[in-house]
Amino acid sequence: GRLNVVMTRQTQWSAGVSSESLVVVHTLEDAVKACAPAPLAWVMGGAELYAQALPLATFAVITEIEAEFEGDAFAPPLGTEWQEVSRQRHTSRTGLNFSFVKYTKLM
Repeated sequence: GRLNVVMTRQTQWSAGVSSESLVVVHTLEDAVKACAPAPLAWVMGGAELYAQALPLATFAVITEIEAEFEGDAFAPPLGTEWQEVSRQRHTSRTGLNFSFVKYTKLM
């Protein structure tokens, strides 16, 4: 099965379930250690976690939505060390256009 690592600042937080496939951590360092046996780990936000984890990443998969939204938290922009390697454009059932874009970090 898949290991799910939840990182939270809330030291008393519990998922409400007990499972071997769920680990709760409070630092990025502990999250990386928990994921160590796996060949791949996905970071699924929020903005502050993306900013912390981005230097460790070797690739990024970004969903680009062709619409404007109000918000107060944003993922950090990718720097010049990132290169787009693929783009899959889609249209939702409601007509919203979006793309899944994969980037790799140039070493």
